Amino acid sequence: MKDNALVTILIHTGKKEYHPLLENLLKSFLICNQYPNIELLFVESAGDVEIRDWLNLLDFDSEFINFDGTKTNVVKQDDVEIKKSMLFTDFVEDKSVKDWDIINQAVLKSIDLGIKKSRGKYVACLLEDNQFILKGDIISDYLKVLKHFGEDNTIVHFFAQQNYKYSKPNNAFKEPIEIDDDITVYKPIEMKFCPWSLFNKSMYNRAGEITIKKSDKAHEPISKYSEKCKELGMNRVYMAIPMGIWFYNKHREQLIENIKEKTKANPDYCMFKFYQKSDLDYNIVKKLSRPLSVDDFLMQINE
Repeated sequence: MKDNALVTILIHTGKKEYHPLLENLLKSFLICNQYPNIELLFVESAGDVEIRDWLNLLDFDSEFINFDGTKTNVVKQDDVEIKKSMLFTDFVEDKSVKDWDIINQAVLKSIDLGIKKSRGKYVACLLEDNQFILKGDIISDYLKVLKHFGEDNTIVHFFAQQNYKYSKPNNAFKEPIEIDDDITVYKPIEMKFCPWSLFNKSMYNRAGEITIKKSDKAHEPISKYSEKCKELGMNRVYMAIPMGIWFYNKHREQLIENIKEKTKANPDYCMFKFYQKSDLDYNIVKKLSRPLSVDDFLMQINE
């Protein structure tokens, strides 16, 4: 029996110039997702009135509207209910501040508040620089994986990572694990907490809130939280075929310009083409001996 519990997709945004990425993410979600019970929780942390007005305007029971006001033909899938929620914070009050540690703290604080505000039994946290690529009720596959390893004990990386991250020693994993006929996963040896994952809120409640001090450097809060998770014996898991892509930072500006240019001609435009699970042969994936990565899709940007 499927678990149709509410799943919160928490999306943090903090820079208006990234709005094309957010458009792309949202359109790809509406096109791809067939899980029936979703909360889209938008967390905006830079105090940008135009972005907040646009987010307030969005109606997921109608055609999607781009940031510039153009109406698209993109709609959610049949039988999908989307609850929209907002959390507006003002952590980055000085727009001239570019310090990475300060910006990172604003993101983490916003996400921690968002997790607490979320209504879902499950939460996945995203930034703008992601895109869904896999059509279907893929979230149900993720929930099966959580149940397999223990819901209050596990996080599942939501999107594909870059090749170099999979090859880092602290991300090393062993042989593939088959959860179902068409669900294969990899379990990293080392537990690290990654907020860009799907998890049951009971797992977050066990580990406690993400604490952030002014003196913390960019990666310190997550490193400390990872230590808590290790002490509690928690797991993390990679899907062999993830439901989306997490872009390289170095490609961000190029991708933004690409979206802006292509969207002028086609308001429905999304960067990467979409797949059914059957399009991505599990036998081929198993021969890779690793999860599909962002790099596997980089050449697939729509012409």
